[in-house]
Amino acid sequence: GAEITAPAGLYLTAGGHTISKPFRMVGAGQTDGNATSGAITQIQCSSASAKLFTVTADKGLFEHIGLWNTTAAVDLTSNSSAVLVNSATNPLQQVDYFDCAFYGFYDTVDVAVGATWKMLNCAVYASKNRCLRMRNVLNGDDGGARVFGCDFLPLSGADCAVLWEGGGGAMIVGNTILTLNGGTMTDGIRMDFTDVSSQQGKIISNDIDFVSGIPLNIVHGLPYMDVSNNFLNASRATGPAMSANFVSQ
Repeated sequence: GAEITAPAGLYLTAGGHTISKPFRMVGAGQTDGNATSGAITQIQCSSASAKLFTVTADKGLFEHIGLWNTTAAVDLTSNSSAVLVNSATNPLQQVDYFDCAFYGFYDTVDVAVGATWKMLNCAVYASKNRCLRMRNVLNGDDGGARVFGCDFLPLSGADCAVLWEGGGGAMIVGNTILTLNGGTMTDGIRMDFTDVSSQQGKIISNDIDFVSGIPLNIVHGLPYMDVSNNFLNASRATGPAMSANFVSQ
């Protein structure tokens, strides 16, 4: 494993980097997610179709850093991500994000595998399709993620800000979700579990606005859930503020 220190400055790359050993990547600080210049530490990806970082390591941490895509949103392809977390063998892979800013990309943070990982106080802006995708393709019941105090602002026309497809026991709490610079996304948070072995989850105290479909769309939920104290603005939506279908045990 290693600590990767990125001092203040801009770092330019075409992406395509794989991190296979435990790591901590720490910068000198991130800037407002809506800014495209002036970050204290900012890694810029010039490719419209690359994963900036693919993480196969069992453990990792991104901290106090900005990860940007500098290409035009119209050119972004479905392969574009700031971080793809995708262990081939370990369903308990854990990659955390503390005080980071992300800008651009298609599915910006794509967690294909993971358990007990955390995203705290991050800003995820200008995602073309989704800001955060959460699941565990190795074991759908391994989860326990914590997503607290983040700003998720995709572009107008995005599919949703947060897609939760697997990894039970997660908590999505105290986040702000709306589109960047007006317009609407289809859904705010969409929960659509394909693995019903998971038992519980929490979606609490999130502020969701600028949605054309359903602000909180629980397509397939879990047997035990706490869904409470969310502010759901459906004034621009064609559907209700919330739709819920909970799977029986």
